[in-house]
Amino acid sequence: MNLFYDDGGPQLIDGEYLKSFVLRNDLVPIPVTLEAEIRVEDEALQFFMQGSKVYTANDDEFTILKSEPVSSGRVQGGNVAQYVRITAVLSSLVNACFVKEKSIYKKNTTLADIYRSIGCRADAMEGDFTVPLFNCMAGEPPSYQIAVILQESAGVMRWRDGKLAFMRVIELFNQEVITDIPIAAGETVESGFLERHEIPTFYSVDDNGNFIYGNKAKARTARFVANKDQLTLKNMSTCLVLKQISRIAYNDNIAAGDLIQVSADENLVVITAAHVFTAGIDGDPPRQYTKLWLGELHL
Repeated sequence: MNLFYDDGGPQLIDGEYLKSFVLRNDLVPIPVTLEAEIRVEDEALQFFMQGSKVYTANDDEFTILKSEPVSSGRVQGGNVAQYVRITAVLSSLVNACFVKEKSIYKKNTTLADIYRSIGCRADAMEGDFTVPLFNCMAGEPPSYQIAVILQESAGVMRWRDGKLAFMRVIELFNQEVITDIPIAAGETVESGFLERHEIPTFYSVDDNGNFIYGNKAKARTARFVANKDQLTLKNMSTCLVLKQISRIAYNDNIAAGDLIQVSADENLVVITAAHVFTAGIDGDPPRQYTKLWLGELHL
């Protein structure tokens, strides 16, 4: 696992200084986050402060949002070894994290245009579509309002090969399988009780004052939302439900949204992929693996 810092251009962090690294890939408005712990000398600390840039081997650029200098308590060469813990997000989407000073109102615009309006770089969004309304009030983070749009569209955001893409949840299961992981190799999660309580059926009122409902196929919690049509109400209950957690050999080619075969007649979608690297510095055991949270379709 290679990680680079910015010193007039990407500079490789020597392997003996990279203590740990977690690259987390999700199906959310800001799909990729990076966490790392790096041993630094005093003169190098400036490269890992808030706002600094770091890069992965596939040229994804990240902006550090949190930087925390820590001391290991171990002495090396007569000095106490110093580390810095960083948390970073994709630089192209970092502006979606910050609370906005002014409200942003958009009507009948594209999802890519919404990202651009909040200061993100989203010029080549795959699966772009028209959004009826986007309203981010002053004092709110726009990522929350984008998440609302995704729920009402029964879709997700994903990051693959350096590109941001929107996909409907149902479409995720129409992809080609990228690999297989036997279901016996993971922890199977059964959550029917929680699903009925935490994934509600939504209902609203139409222009004539009549109740309209989303999916009522199951007995579950009901929630009222105003000014929604029946398709939107159904979309809001369409989601991925955690079915399996698997830990496999390190494979950072797997991203959230990929389709995995777990048995001859069942495929699951990657909800979260966490790629973990621990070098074994300071006596810690070296580890290198990928942990996957896999989900099934819930309508």
